[in-house]
Formats: sequence, structure tokens, C-alpha cells
Amino acid sequence: MNRVDVVYAVILKEGKVLMVKNKKYNNWTLPGGGVEKGRHWNKRQSVKCGKKPD
Repeated sequence: MNRVDVVYAVILKEGKVLMVKNKKYNNWTLPGGGVEKGRHWNKRQSVKCGKKPD
């Protein structure tokens, strides 16, 4: 079985947590996704959150 690295972010605003709808599985989850091999997890999450990675 191949290893797949995944990251999720907890984004809070005014006491609320941001959730995203997964249409494939019809459920709600934290925003996130897979990390490309050789890439550091914090760079992936920075891009997903709209920040420029260092």
C-alpha cells in the first residue's frame, strides 16, 4: 500500500469553524488535501489558506 500524506486546517473566525462540503461522500470536513511527495506539509496548507509559502 502506498503512503499518502494529507493535511487539514482548523480555521476559526468569530468562534466558528470553517467546514467544507465533500460532494463525493456527501459529508462535511475540515479544508485540506493531499501533499505532493517531497513537499513540506506547511507549504501545502499555506497555499490552501491563501498565504504565500516561504
